[in-house]
This record gives sequence, structure tokens and C-alpha cells, in this order.
Amino acid sequence: MGTPQRLGANCGRIIARSDTTPDKRVSATFSVTIRPSELSDKDTVERLAHTVAMLHPTAEVGAVKLPCGVAVLVTEDREVPEGVTLLATPRPASTVRQCHAIVPIPDRTAIADFSICTEDTEQWDDYVTLLATITFT
Repeated sequence: MGTPQRLGANCGRIIARSDTTPDKRVSATFSVTIRPSELSDKDTVERLAHTVAMLHPTAEVGAVKLPCGVAVLVTEDREVPEGVTLLATPRPASTVRQCHAIVPIPDRTAIADFSICTEDTEQWDDYVTLLATITFT
């Protein structure tokens, strides 16, 4: 993890077999972004939740207790219009669901944004379970 003046990010792709339809592959993208934050007092989570709710009025925003501490939880569905893939094949319109767990990093003026997004919303509960296990070591 870098100093609070730096921005760090890492992401990975999760590909699995669907529990409900075993012959179907499902995928999600998991990412972690570290951002500097001027918020370092006890009201950090409440202030973040209020700001995020104002910036994303269609999202569900709240606070949740995770193993790593209290986090701002943001969940939102976004419509993606039809388009073309890199292989020039048509791609139909779809809905992407994303969830962010924004956590103040203990003893630092930085926040960590753990996020997961997927078009495979029927597996959503399994994906969100990953966010529920976040810890700092």
C-alpha cells in the first residue's frame, strides 16, 4: 500500500460456473482502489455516505460493519447500451450491478474502495459475500 499521497489500484476477474445453471460460466470484476482522504475523524463514514448518496442518487447507500471496520456500502445497477466487442461482434444491451465497500484505512488519511461488478446478477449474493469478508492485516 502506498502513502496517502498516492493512488493505488488493483483488480482481478472472477470466472466461475453458475450454481443455478451448471453449464453456464459467470464472471465478475473485483477491484481495490486506495485513495487519499482528508477525512480522518470519527465522522468519516457518515460524511462519506452522505456525499456518495448526493453524487449517486439512484444508488442504495448505507453503512455496514465488516471485519475490517465500518464501511460505506454503495450498490447500483447501470444500463449498458448495446455495442460491439473488440472482435467486432454485436453485444446486446445489459445491466451491470456494482457494489462498493468504501473503508477508511485505520491510522491513515486514506480510504480503500473494494468493489465488485457483474452482469451475472443471478449470482449476486455469492459475489457480495466476497466483500463481506474484507479484513486488513
